[in-house]
Amino acid sequence: MTQQQRALLAAAAPGLVLAAWIVLTGGIVWATLAAPERALLGEVLESRMALVLMAWMVTSVLLALAVQRLWRDQVEAVARLDEETRVQLAGATGRALPEAGSATVRRLAQAIQALVAQRADLQNDMQRQVQASSAQVDRERQRLAALMAELTQSVVVCN
Repeated sequence: MTQQQRALLAAAAPGLVLAAWIVLTGGIVWATLAAPERALLGEVLESRMALVLMAWMVTSVLLALAVQRLWRDQVEAVARLDEETRVQLAGATGRALPEAGSATVRRLAQAIQALVAQRADLQNDMQRQVQASSAQVDRERQRLAALMAELTQSVVVCN
């Protein structure tokens, strides 16, 4: 199931749940009524069925919008954050993580961004230390070569 299909199902689910709840509640109420009360309720609802359907549609749309926002702020934002974090782990550290979604997701993105920055600083520091050590070894090698060039007799060097 694709992301778009899941989002559509999440948006349609509240309307379907609301319809099931209305039918179930109506069935329970209908079962508790006597025959004359059922006839009276049938007459009243028959003339107002369009109003009941309109109320159901408006409520379903409002619930769908609420679920869509929750989906965007919780599910999609976390999925994008996961994808961007994996890109950062792969080594593309120049990109900023998306700060979308709920406040918790944004704080998580900021924390991950701080960890990515620390990781980059540590990698740069390690690279500087390796370069400094390589330069020091190179200087010592040159100094040893200069000493060996000035000696007239053979020397055995032991470590």
